[in-house]
Order: sequence, then structure tokens, then C-alpha cells
Amino acid sequence: MTRVPYAASSMRRVLFGLAIAAGCRDPEVTHLQAVKAEVCECKTAKCADAAMAKVPKVATTSDHRTQQLARDMLDCVHKLYMQDQPDLDPDREQATGSGRP
Repeated sequence: MTRVPYAASSMRRVLFGLAIAAGCRDPEVTHLQAVKAEVCECKTAKCADAAMAKVPKVATTSDHRTQQLARDMLDCVHKLYMQDQPDLDPDREQATGSGRP
């Protein structure tokens, strides 16, 4: 039986851990991260809609990472849609000084 020095053994463990971590990188998650970055960089809702069209239509794995990415994308899209909406608050006219008491 050959004994492996402690340093070589621990180095093997580190390399094994790095190999596992690199292999866990899911291409679906990477694609969704790229789409999220593109959506959140948009300045208009039309641009965000075009970027959202790049989200795969087939079922992807649903885990905490993909769900968080989806929430983040929808938050960005929501902000863009809210920018395009007219202000319908009747009280805002009074606050801007329309002359009414």
C-alpha cells in the first residue's frame, strides 16, 4: 500500500471540488442570466419584450436560481412598462399647483 503525502491528498480534493463546481454550471441558467442582463439593460418596454422572446419556450428546470432570474427579469420589465404609462392620479394635479384649493 502506497501512502500519499497529506499535501498531495488535499490538493486532489481541491481539484476534485473545482471540477465538480465547474461541471455544475447549468447552460440553461447561463442563458437565462444573459437574457436577464439584456432585459435589464433595456430602456424601453419594446426592447425588453424583444429580449424576453429569447427565453426558451420549452420547459426548463425550475429551481431557486431559475425562479430568482425569472423574478428579476419580470421586475425589470415591470419598471419599463410603468415608465410608459400615463400618470392618472387626480391628486397629482393639485400637488403641482393647478390653482385649486
